[in-house]
Amino acid sequence: MIVILFADKPWWHDSRSFVAHGYFFWFFIILAEISVWPIAGAFVLTILRELRGEWPNAKREVITSAAILTALVLVMQVVLDANIHREIVPGYRVKAIPIALAGYAVVLSAASGIWLVHSSLLRLQADLDNHDRAIKEFLRLKSHLQSLLCVLVVILIGLILGAITDRIAILSQYPSTRYPLEWIVVYGASCSTLLGLIYGPAYFRMLIVGRQLIDAYFPITCLPTSSEFLKWTEKRRALEDVLQLDKIASRTIRAFGGVLAPLMSSIIGAVVGFK
Repeated sequence: MIVILFADKPWWHDSRSFVAHGYFFWFFIILAEISVWPIAGAFVLTILRELRGEWPNAKREVITSAAILTALVLVMQVVLDANIHREIVPGYRVKAIPIALAGYAVVLSAASGIWLVHSSLLRLQADLDNHDRAIKEFLRLKSHLQSLLCVLVVILIGLILGAITDRIAILSQYPSTRYPLEWIVVYGASCSTLLGLIYGPAYFRMLIVGRQLIDAYFPITCLPTSSEFLKWTEKRRALEDVLQLDKIASRTIRAFGGVLAPLMSSIIGAVVGFK
């Protein structure tokens, strides 16, 4: 990244003081953000290897969703660039392309993992002859879904912090530049919206499949006799605990708290007043 941004510094027409004008802060945040990408990418690849058997069934969903996501990201970036007319370093718009592509590769890989999980959940059914198989598979997919969400949240929060420090650095050098804090909030809202579109269908499908497993193994339509009802209820609740489907409301709030994390980060940055 350092080579990409500063290889042409001897030919810059202006001389910039990175410490005096906020560039050091921006550079530190961007460097920290980018250093996370290889670690996140390696972690996502391990999950994708485990899910690769689902590719033939999920191919259409993954390709279509990836194309839509890429189009939305491009529109969001074009709109942002059209309204920010200053560059943090000379030629930054061009230099940022390979950096952005590297970050987007990790984001797209994590999103593809979520789409593979969604496809697997669509095909997962209760096995009345082998309860453990379906339950273990459900828990495995659930764990992958949560892990991939965490990866996306970390990356998107890093992008929000990068946008905030980018604004600080630009305004420290060009105070008259129009770069309102509202754009940071809009950026955060856009990131949370995209994250919700990626994660939401898989999450709600997971809830549906989990409830189907519980109803298949302990069907409400075939209630036991009164003498066995208490034991049946305890077993059904125990399965809910194992599948982590108890207290659904609070669990859903926590899950979508992660989805809203980019938006909340941008709002906090605006409220704290990075002016």
